Amino acid sequence: MIQKKVTLVFFFVLIGFLSACNLPTVEDYFEMGEKSYRAQNYREALKNYDYALRVQKNHFRSWAGKGWCYLALKHHKEAHHFFEIALTKNPKFAEAYNGRGLAKVEFAPELAKNDFDSAILLNPNYTEAYYNRGRLACKNGSYAVALQDFQTAIKQDSLYSAAYNWGGIALGSLGNYDSAIVYFTKAITIDDKNAFAFHNRALAYYRLERKTETCQDLERAVELGDNQAYEIRKKYCF
Repeated sequence: MIQKKVTLVFFFVLIGFLSACNLPTVEDYFEMGEKSYRAQNYREALKNYDYALRVQKNHFRSWAGKGWCYLALKHHKEAHHFFEIALTKNPKFAEAYNGRGLAKVEFAPELAKNDFDSAILLNPNYTEAYYNRGRLACKNGSYAVALQDFQTAIKQDSLYSAAYNWGGIALGSLGNYDSAIVYFTKAITIDDKNAFAFHNRALAYYRLERKTETCQDLERAVELGDNQAYEIRKKYCF
């Protein structure tokens, strides 16, 4: 009888052990969160990051994952909060500095550059951080500084359409319209659905008084859903 009880106890312990072995790990939950994030299912991603954090509270990538979700949902202060937690868990996490910088752009832009600087210092090959710092410089009117960052981003990723587009904006803002057109054209070559690049190239053509090209690009921007280009085209091209 005792032997049967011992056998039964061992059996149930074994079943419990095998069941535990099949439970999702922190990395399983994190990857499920990443998959949902890439699918733009941010609420589902948040659930999976929370599950990961229940398994391992110090999983800094899941804290950052929550930050990216809230950033995508345009809840910038919440995003900032979760990136800060990620950085308390890992102060050398470049991605969290980049994310926190993006959140600050929306409510404390004067503090954002320091975070992009930190991200780049930790990872000199962090292409997106150069791009984000360049956009911030453009917003502040520092177009020559911005252009340097966009050129670095392009050097690291020659197919970065958005970086070419913003590089063109910086060049156009400096009055270098011919070079701006080269950048916008490259952005369009990489991504021919980039309505902003068509719009911006049209503005550069306009500055050079090239009406035919201006109206052609505005027409294409309108086809791609650019309502502002529609209004400009209505006034200028007819």
